[in-house]
Amino acid sequence: MYGSCGLNFIDLMVRQGNIDNPPKTPLVPGFECSGIVEALGDSVKGFEIGDRVMAFVNYNAWAEVVCTPVEFVYKIPDDMSFSEAAAFPMNFVTAYMMLFEVANLREGMSVLVHSAGGGVVTMILLAVNGPLEYSCKSHVGVESNEKHSHANPEENIQLLECESVMAAAGHSLDR
Repeated sequence: MYGSCGLNFIDLMVRQGNIDNPPKTPLVPGFECSGIVEALGDSVKGFEIGDRVMAFVNYNAWAEVVCTPVEFVYKIPDDMSFSEAAAFPMNFVTAYMMLFEVANLREGMSVLVHSAGGGVVTMILLAVNGPLEYSCKSHVGVESNEKHSHANPEENIQLLECESVMAAAGHSLDR
């Protein structure tokens, strides 16, 4: 295999016609991909033909050949598969921005993650509890019994109803 492409919520929104001003059809969907560099622009530095990379693109990630500006291309580690690399950019950047730019997460803070069903949550948990550990406490949950029944017991996913979400945040519904 010489590359992969990601499938994200935004791709589904585009396909359903729920995005303002999408490109005119025919269009090739996809916003993230991985593969091997086959050609380089004249002024590109830091990459060589044959490098394994992941990239953000503005549509067209599902195409056979992808062209994107070099500032949206990143080398992937040797131990990362093309499939893992293609699933990484959108999820990781979204999680990073939410934690560190929007929420301004710092050591010792708590993180409440609701709707723990996708790749962004996986990246949040890695940042909070994994190798990037910030010594934060995470509360992760889902709202339905069905989703909770499919959760991996090792991940400590909780069934969070409205009352427990408020309690985790330090609030009460008592009036």
